[in-house]
Amino acid sequence: MIKKLLIGAVVASILQFVWSGISYKALTWHQGTMESFKDEAAMVKALNANAPKPGIYVLPNPSPQNAPTDPEQKKAWEEKCKAMWAAGPVVFAAVSPGTDPSMKKQFGGALAIGALAGVVMTWLLLSVGLPGYWQRVRFVVTVALAAAVLINLPYMNWWGFTRAYTRVQNADLLISWAITGMALAKLTAGGKKKR
Repeated sequence: MIKKLLIGAVVASILQFVWSGISYKALTWHQGTMESFKDEAAMVKALNANAPKPGIYVLPNPSPQNAPTDPEQKKAWEEKCKAMWAAGPVVFAAVSPGTDPSMKKQFGGALAIGALAGVVMTWLLLSVGLPGYWQRVRFVVTVALAAAVLINLPYMNWWGFTRAYTRVQNADLLISWAITGMALAKLTAGGKKKR
C-alpha cells in the first residue's frame, strides 16, 4: 500500500502541476474572471499604508472585539456596521508584501500540495476498493465536486465571489481531478487490499 501511496503522490503532483500550467497559461480563463483596479498605483499606496502586515483583510471589518461595552454605544456601533456593509464596498483580500517573480516557492508549494492530495486520494481509492475503472474515476471526480461545493460556493455566498470566478474555479478543479483520477484509477486497480 505504501508504494501505491507514494506513486499516487508523484503522479498526482505532476498531473496537477501540468494541468495548472495549461489552465492558467494556455487557457487563460482564470484571468477573464478577475478585474483590475482603475488606479493600481493608488491601490498599492493605500494597501501599503493600511495593511501593514501580510494577512487576510476584510472591508468593512466591524470586529466584535472593537465593539463598545456600553449598551447604547454598542447599538449605535451595530447600526453603523450594518450601514457600512449595505453601502459597500465589501472586500475580502489576501495581502502579501510581494513575491519572487520566478515563483519558485509557489511552484514547489503546488507540487507539494498535489503530492499530499495524491496521497489522500490514492488512500481513499484503496480504502473503498471499487472494482471498475470508471467507478474509481467517478469516485475521484465526486470527491473533487464535494470539495468545490464545500470550499468555493461558501466564498461566493458570503464574500461575493462572482459566479464567473466560481464557475471557472469549480470547472478547473473538476477537470484536473478527472485527469488525475484516470491515472489514479489505473494505479489502484484490484480493489481493497488487506492491511
